[in-house]
Amino acid sequence: MKYAVGGLLVLVVVLATVLIFDSISGMASIPGTVSESDIEQVASLTDQQAPFNEFIELFKGIAAEKGGVYAFSLMKVAPFPFGLDQHLLGHEVGEIMYEQEGIDGMAHCTHDFRNACSHTMVIGALLEFGEGALSKIREACHNAPGGDGAYTMCFHGLGHGVLAYNAYEMDRTIAMCGKFGTDEFQQQEAVECFGGAIMEIIGGGGHDPENWRLRRDEYLKTDDPFGLCTDDIVPENFRQICYIYMTPFAFEAFGADMARPSPDVFEKTFELCDEIPMEETGNRWACFGGLGKEFIGIATGRDFVAEVPRDDHLETMYEWCLLAEPEDGRAHCVSSTVDSLYWGGEKPYEAVVNYCALVNDAALVDDCYRTGIRNVMNYNPDPAYRSSFCAALPDSWQPECTDVLGV
Repeated sequence: MKYAVGGLLVLVVVLATVLIFDSISGMASIPGTVSESDIEQVASLTDQQAPFNEFIELFKGIAAEKGGVYAFSLMKVAPFPFGLDQHLLGHEVGEIMYEQEGIDGMAHCTHDFRNACSHTMVIGALLEFGEGALSKIREACHNAPGGDGAYTMCFHGLGHGVLAYNAYEMDRTIAMCGKFGTDEFQQQEAVECFGGAIMEIIGGGGHDPENWRLRRDEYLKTDDPFGLCTDDIVPENFRQICYIYMTPFAFEAFGADMARPSPDVFEKTFELCDEIPMEETGNRWACFGGLGKEFIGIATGRDFVAEVPRDDHLETMYEWCLLAEPEDGRAHCVSSTVDSLYWGGEKPYEAVVNYCALVNDAALVDDCYRTGIRNVMNYNPDPAYRSSFCAALPDSWQPECTDVLGV
């Protein structure tokens, strides 16, 4: 059984990736009706297969004219092309929203686009006010709705800002992140902070591009994509989160088309993960799991609006996990895909149920359903919800589900 909290299961929270918080005072209301003409502008760029920077300029203009909240509302209904990175686009909108709303703009942020809005709010507050903003950010994290994982995941967004605030220097960033951890949450605030810093060094740099590129070349080596994770600069308790978030750089190191990495890139990355000694169970789990985390965005074309991915997308995610040669690698990949599909309780459980129904390997089926049950146990205490979830599972799994969830 894999239900006990502790050890590797602490990282259930981690694989919700960048779950920061839904809002500070409830879900944001859409400011009026989204203009049909604005939707048509986005559709026109999509039809033209316009480059990403043209979408950025369009949405930045709309955000400046009609407000960042409106621009996020437009993103929810706009017809984007397959593969367009809606999370990064959300960052651009979020920066303008922070200029308009300040740190109080977090009250308008939802979890859409993998928390791009609240993510940017936290970064903006730290860069504007420095360490003086930390108490207010921590308070906001404590009050974050969205389940038990929302508080610790809030610090992921903070980690992006911490790295930028510390001029992209890892030693200073690690020291600052370490100050946020508490025994109450098993130091997860510090761990999540460093995870955000890893994402920032890979694909950030907007606040100081020249210095970022310099430091990126210092810390990230294409001939050893996971090298930073084993470097002496990284404390032992930060290494698993490093492996989890380093996956995109591994893809880059193998020359992937980052919008549509090919399966051979996944195979090569899995091979790197398999080089981690078997006795380093946690690091292997994190490395293989890092790919499962990425597969959702890749298979759906970065469409983070859909609450439940289509079955063909789910099947693709599963087939990609099977590209891992070792049995434990496939299991870790499947398990992390489930974690990310459920998104710390922010996404419907139907995504998990539909995914596990496609798994046809007996050992992997066990990992899939038990990971789903564990997620519900950790993130949703409501008896009615738990009963509904158990009833949605195959008959053979319902007794174990009801026993573990106490319903």
